[in-house]
Amino acid sequence: DPRPTAELFDRKAELLYALEQLRPLRVTLPEVVAFYVRHHPNKGNPTLTELVESFIAEKKRIGRSDHYEKSMRYYLNGFIGHIGHEVRIADITREQITRYVYETNAAMGVVTKKSILTHISVLFNYAIKEEMLGLNPVKKITRPTIPFKKPHILSPDDFGKLLHRCLD
Repeated sequence: DPRPTAELFDRKAELLYALEQLRPLRVTLPEVVAFYVRHHPNKGNPTLTELVESFIAEKKRIGRSDHYEKSMRYYLNGFIGHIGHEVRIADITREQITRYVYETNAAMGVVTKKSILTHISVLFNYAIKEEMLGLNPVKKITRPTIPFKKPHILSPDDFGKLLHRCLD
C-alpha cells in the first residue's frame, strides 16, 4: 500500500524536525506518542477562569463550606490575575507558577507561599481528575521550608497558674 509511504514523504521535514528536537533528550518518537496519548486531556482545555468556576461549583455541590470557597477564591483569584483570565490551563507552565509564588509574592512569608502552592495544586489535581489536563505543573515545584520553632513549654508552676485561672 503506497499511501503510508506517500505520507511519510510529504511530512518528511516535519518528522526530521521532530527527531532532531528529540535527539538531545534521548527519547524516541514512539515514546513521545505514547506519553501524549497517555496524558492528553479528554475534555478540552478550558481557560483558567472556567476551571476555577467548575472547581468551585463541584466543591459546593459536594458540600464544602462557604469558608472553603472564600479561601480557594482568595488564593486562586490572585493566581488568575497574574496568569490571565483567558489563558488555557494546558498552557500554564511550572516556570510561570514558580515566578508567581517566589517573585510576585516575594514579600509573603513561607507559610503563605506554601499555602498558595497547595491551593493551586488542588485546582490542577481537580483538572486531572476531570480529564481536562494530563499533568499537574505544580507537582515538581519545590515547596518552601517552614523553619522549625521550638514550642514554648509551660513550667509546672505556670501550668498550675493557668489551671487556677481557668477555674476562676
